[in-house]
Formats: sequence, structure tokens, C-alpha cells
Amino acid sequence: MNDLKEIKLWDDWDDINLSTPERRIERLEILLCQKVHKGEDISECLQVLEYLKNRTTQQKLESVFFRRVQSQRL
Repeated sequence: MNDLKEIKLWDDWDDINLSTPERRIERLEILLCQKVHKGEDISECLQVLEYLKNRTTQQKLESVFFRRVQSQRL
């Protein structure tokens, strides 16, 4: 639990980079750990985390699919 105390709090928005789904997942995981440490409800964090992970996987699969379609056309 000492690791949680060393992580910057979620309230410090100036240094947070949320430009990619991977970065959002990383920050959400940190928030989730902080909420667990404080004994707060984490159900919404888990739902958003699942959504982001599924979305990232879907985007990667779509990219592979479109590359295959393009290569078959050539």
C-alpha cells in the first residue's frame, strides 16, 4: 500500500496525459487503486476500464482487418 501514497493524486490534472486509450487506462488503473485504498465505490471505474480495454482491442482488430482487406485487393 505504500506505493499508492507515492503516486500523484488524480486531482493534479496539469501533468496528466490522456491522449491515447492506453494512457487513459493507465490513469484509470491508478484512480481505481486509490479508490480501493480509500474504501470508495469502484464500480464506475471498473465499467469505464472495461470499456476502454474493449475499445482498444476492437480498434487493433479493425486495423488488422482493414490491412488484410487492402492486401487482398492488391
